[in-house]
Amino acid sequence: DVFLLCCDGWWDALSEARILATLEQAATPAEWLDAMQQEIEAQALPGQDNFSAIAAWIIDPSQTTVFMLDNGA
Repeated sequence: DVFLLCCDGWWDALSEARILATLEQAATPAEWLDAMQQEIEAQALPGQDNFSAIAAWIIDPSQTTVFMLDNGA
């Protein structure tokens, strides 16, 4: 299980697909947060609000995690 608790300044800057894509490439929660932070800062969106997030992973190494998008269907 992976948990991301973030403010709207974080969520508004990244799509769910980008959040999952950075997660798939990260080896640790800190690496995941760093990758997303870099993407937010690179966008330099006008009026970008502050942004903050906390990530936690609860992983059993013997299990494989499957990432799924909720497409509202």
